[in-house]
Amino acid sequence: MQDLINQLVSERNLYYHHNIVPGHTKVKVNWKKTLLLAAFHHVSFNETRSYLFYFSREYFGVFETNGKKLQGDAALIPWEYITDFKVKKGRVEDALTFVYQGEKFEMQLSRVMRGQPWVSENIENLEENNFYCGNRDFG
Repeated sequence: MQDLINQLVSERNLYYHHNIVPGHTKVKVNWKKTLLLAAFHHVSFNETRSYLFYFSREYFGVFETNGKKLQGDAALIPWEYITDFKVKKGRVEDALTFVYQGEKFEMQLSRVMRGQPWVSENIENLEENNFYCGNRDFG
């Protein structure tokens, strides 16, 4: 995972100071399918996507990954284009919601990952340095 961060920082020429954390789209249970498969003790989830989230005073970045390489969606969004941004702290994951171009996005930020102590360190850095709000007052 650290290699992905190094690749991202290098390719995008990003400032890095413990301000990148992993996460994913919010996990949603497909209840209709789950009810149909209940006899088999099966739960059906909608597909989730993994991301690296980048925080700076100027930008919020979202970069899709498959865990081994960067792929798919990538966006470096200036804070002034985000009309709402909230992080709700959890024990293992933080709930992240933001609105960009009128569309609401719901994500999860990983607070801990087995074998990856840098994740907790980066989350602590983001909290201590108030990266969760950028320069924007969402009033």
